[in-house]
Amino acid sequence: MQTPDRYTPVRFAHRVAKRLGLSRQIVELASTVLRSERSMRAAFAGYTPTERAVIVATYVKSGTYWAMQICQQLAHRVAAEFDH
Repeated sequence: MQTPDRYTPVRFAHRVAKRLGLSRQIVELASTVLRSERSMRAAFAGYTPTERAVIVATYVKSGTYWAMQICQQLAHRVAAEFDH
């Protein structure tokens, strides 16, 4: 059974921070940590790209699913099928 979204640890931490007036500082801290060089190195640790490797990056909530569909269509020469 999945945990309802409102009870996830991240949601809980955000609600506590918001009530304490610290949500902006927490978001800035998390953003800084996630964008750090150390985090980037850890994300790609052990990965060796091939000559055909392609990395596609999008910003949060800016068309990630749309970008994935475009990449799928390109990779499958416009023959990819999607279940909706």
